[in-house]
Amino acid sequence: MLTSGGGLVAGPITPPMDDTARDGLDPHLSKAFIQNNRTNVRRRMQNREAQRRFRERREQEQKTLQQVADDLRTEYQALRDQHAKSTTEVSRLLGENDALRSEVKNLRQRWRLVLAILQWPEDSHKPSSPGGDAAFSDHVRHCLGHLADEPSPHSPS
Repeated sequence: MLTSGGGLVAGPITPPMDDTARDGLDPHLSKAFIQNNRTNVRRRMQNREAQRRFRERREQEQKTLQQVADDLRTEYQALRDQHAKSTTEVSRLLGENDALRSEVKNLRQRWRLVLAILQWPEDSHKPSSPGGDAAFSDHVRHCLGHLADEPSPHSPS
């Protein structure tokens, strides 16, 4: 401003304008907008990072569970094989047990027969007729021969 004397009069001083004032925006609103925008960007970055860590943990848990499942399958198969072998062994032992019981029964019958022959009364084989002793001896030999000829259920033929 000029005065009538040609001197300069100082006018009102205005603060320098920043970009927001030049663009016609309220400087307080634009600072809040920028601050809010920075907060949103920071939050999005944190969310992305949290999501990435979550995916990594989930992937690691899946790998761990897959390994546990594989180990359990392997253990299950080993137990199944062991059970099959045990079942086969039990069947074999039951068969052997039955055969041994049968052999014991047969041997007991033979033993009773031998005892019966050995306990035959002395006077019962006196010759009542000519050749009586010989007949008794033949009978004993026949019984003992019969016992010796009977194959045991487990003896090789």
